Parts: sequence; structure tokens; C-alpha cells
Amino acid sequence: MLVEWPLTLTVAGDFASLSLPVIALALGLGLLPSRSSPSGHGERRAGVASPPPGVAGAFSRPRAWRYNATSFAGPYKRIFDFVYRPRRRLEVDYHPDSRFFVRRMAYENLPRGLAEEWLYAPVARALQHATARVRAIQSGSANLYLIYVLAALLVLLVLA
Repeated sequence: MLVEWPLTLTVAGDFASLSLPVIALALGLGLLPSRSSPSGHGERRAGVASPPPGVAGAFSRPRAWRYNATSFAGPYKRIFDFVYRPRRRLEVDYHPDSRFFVRRMAYENLPRGLAEEWLYAPVARALQHATARVRAIQSGSANLYLIYVLAALLVLLVLA
């Protein structure tokens, strides 16, 4: 690490730099009180309903009463997780100079196809097994096929 004038901290060559006076100025401006927001010292904003009787704390705010799609689907996902079983994948690509800097991050949450796993895959395996057995019967011999036709005709004559 190098400290350059005017109080700039440089990390790993040209990778990153940090100016300490700018950070101090930003923190000082951030700590100044804002005139546009209420200070919270006994002031009440217009349009905010008072909490219902018997309800206090964080649950008394109107925002806590909202119910969105994520909060609706969450319990169902937990209940049917044994069926749903999503495949999760997380890839993190770190910067070569430091593991504290992330260059790229990819997250996937793919649902599994239940019909594909429980219906199509077993049917496909059964068909592959059946075709392997039929392949053993069909050797490509014309004489063997004539014997099959003769045997089928004899079976039909016996049943008729």
C-alpha cells in the first residue's frame, strides 16, 4: 500500500485508490441533519394511521400489514420442498489481486421437472430395455425372419 499526496491511499498498483479527505467530507455531510425529513422528536407525519388497539412495536406499522408474493409462496415452498427440491448453484469469481473483491457472481435456482423425473425417465428406461431385447431377436437373418412368419401363421391357424 502506498500513500500519495493529497492523502490518497492506493491499493495494489492501479487496482483501487481511496481519497481520505473525500471520505471525511462525505461522512461529515451525511451526519448533518436533514430539514426535509421529520426528526422524530414528538412530530407526527400526516396520513399515518395510529396502530390498532392491542398491537405495538414493528407490527403496528402499515408496512408490516402488507403481504406480497414472496411471503405467500414461502410457506408452500417449505412444505413441498421434498417434492420441489430445487437445484441451487452459486459461482463466485474473485479478483486475482484479492479475494475480498468479487469480479462476478452467478446464482441459479432451477426447479426440477417432476414429470420428467418421475414419469418420462422411467418410461424411457423401460423402452430402452424393451428395445434391447427386441434387438437381440432381430439379428438381420432373412431365414430367421421367414421362420418367424411361419410360426405366426401356424399360431393364427391354430387359434382360428
